[in-house]
Amino acid sequence: MADFATILANISVALAVFNFLPVPALDGGRLVFLGVELITGRKVNQRFESVVHVIGLLLLLALLVSVVLFLGPSARPTPLLARRLKPP
Repeated sequence: MADFATILANISVALAVFNFLPVPALDGGRLVFLGVELITGRKVNQRFESVVHVIGLLLLLALLVSVVLFLGPSARPTPLLARRLKPP
């Protein structure tokens, strides 16, 4: 049970860190725009910010699709993984 809790905690921390990266369409991307507003003292054009977030979301979805297609279950396993998957 402790191993499961550790894995769950590690996944939660990794997701939190990834979410705050300055990537558009994530919370970190929004924080960048808020920082720009704070520094310049004026609001960023809402249409520009929306376009940046949509492009960021599309890039994240493209990354997701490429990982699933090229590194999914049909991908060739690494030698270390292949040794672990061999039946006893």
